[in-house]
Amino acid sequence: MFLIQPQQVFDEAGRPSLQRKECSFDFLFNYVASRTAELMERHMEKVRRQLVDAFNSPYTRSAASKLVESMLHRALIHRKIDVPTAFGGGSVKGELELIGQAKDFFLETHTEDQRDCRPLYLRPQSSNFAAVDAILITSTVLCLIQSSLATLPSYFIKIVLQILARIKTNKIAVDSLDLVYCVVGTDEDRVKGLVREASKNLTVQASPQAEELGTFSEIDLTRLSKLEVKGLVLDTQKGLVPAL
Repeated sequence: MFLIQPQQVFDEAGRPSLQRKECSFDFLFNYVASRTAELMERHMEKVRRQLVDAFNSPYTRSAASKLVESMLHRALIHRKIDVPTAFGGGSVKGELELIGQAKDFFLETHTEDQRDCRPLYLRPQSSNFAAVDAILITSTVLCLIQSSLATLPSYFIKIVLQILARIKTNKIAVDSLDLVYCVVGTDEDRVKGLVREASKNLTVQASPQAEELGTFSEIDLTRLSKLEVKGLVLDTQKGLVPAL
């Protein structure tokens, strides 16, 4: 299946000898090499999923959130899964880091050429970026991704509006796109629960009473009226599956 050879070394006179403490491994068949890599990948995904389940407690959910986002990021960037058809489909074409906090972040500037790529994956550099763990922008949708399993804070809508305003400040169109707040996780029941919670919060925050009290600006209310809450279950074999 594979060839194991001792390392060949040369002395100062150019005479070869075998260094048996070091060796190289070469697969003899391409199929065996690709199949081995596939099995290793499946094993690692299983380990990651077990870690996510182990971290699903009030004390460890922050770590679980980062692990889920890391799984999602890796799967999309390495094109192991596609962007959901409902969000425009296709493979991620570019990636940029968001530097700073939710209220004042800016896009990294040394890769300006990627700013117009679609789909584009935006990844917060900060370990604490409020209620959003990543942002996915396609030609039709701007998707704010939450991978946290923790309960949403009551003020998360205000944070979402801050982020949308900052994205526009960074010269990315916001108001011409559909807006989605998307909960992503590996546990379908947990994802459904968080979607219900976020939807309820959105309904209350964008109520006529809030409009009358002047809680939000006119542009904020327009964006809230467009904002949909959706849930996706991350499956590395099937991709991102809607949590129905």
